Amino acid sequence: MQAFTLPEPLPVEKNLAAMLSRGRPGQAEWSRFPSGEHFVHVSLSSTHACVAGRSFPPGDNLLMTALLCDTLRRNGAQEITLALPYFAYSRQDRQQLAGDPLSAGAIPTLLAAVGVKRIVTADIHSTLALEASPIPIESVSMLPDFAAVLRPKLRPAPFTVVAPDHASRIRAEGLTALLGGVPIAWIEKERTRFKGVTARGRSGELAGTTAVLIDDMLDTGGTIEAAVRMLKKEGFKEFHLAITHPIFSKGAVPLLRKLGFSSVVVGNTMPISSEAKRLRGFTVVDAAPRLAEAMA
Repeated sequence: MQAFTLPEPLPVEKNLAAMLSRGRPGQAEWSRFPSGEHFVHVSLSSTHACVAGRSFPPGDNLLMTALLCDTLRRNGAQEITLALPYFAYSRQDRQQLAGDPLSAGAIPTLLAAVGVKRIVTADIHSTLALEASPIPIESVSMLPDFAAVLRPKLRPAPFTVVAPDHASRIRAEGLTALLGGVPIAWIEKERTRFKGVTARGRSGELAGTTAVLIDDMLDTGGTIEAAVRMLKKEGFKEFHLAITHPIFSKGAVPLLRKLGFSSVVVGNTMPISSEAKRLRGFTVVDAAPRLAEAMA
């Protein structure tokens, strides 16, 4: 098995390739034409190739990932397993209106066309994205790693694990089990077509004044903000946050700072800004071991 990466691999990609190659890393030489087109030359000595790909930011990175997989296929790779630590477009998993795309299905269809036989990712947004794929997608869970980091940060007093929306309820249930069966609650939210989130109510059990919020990704932070504001009205005073994919669009980090989290735990599935790393109690968990275990 040989493992290949894009140029200037992120820490998770570099760690994943090292774990999979076992001292025999694949060689991919990248260059770029003056026109901006990418060129890659591979040295392949195995029929099974693993690719530590990237889909954030989407666009160019997805294209480079597809070009690398296609080049491997054309040069003898019969089995290509692709790791996408963050699966871009997974939120576009349904057609709400006539004429809408189903991008969560289009991306794996594109990757299957260039020879990818299986995709491994971390905490994909929804099961609908898995169902829309023509090839198997395995989504590994970062919950055990988050629980290990959060456990010593939490006081013995009662606390509540909170899903900031109903879609995150399954993740919250998994985390509460790992933390000893603590109470769980979830927020009912209302979102407009493109932006804007309002918390309409909550369900479940609240205990103590400390809340641990868990979600698969944080983009603008609107969902988390609505949840925290509602919990503060319920008397909660201390907040911890666990996010697999720290997208952190413009304004998200200042918002988290304003909300006053005691700790923020994230996966390293995408680049993390120095601004984010200065958040109080900021901890980065490496997704590579979970991905490598699923790909081996």
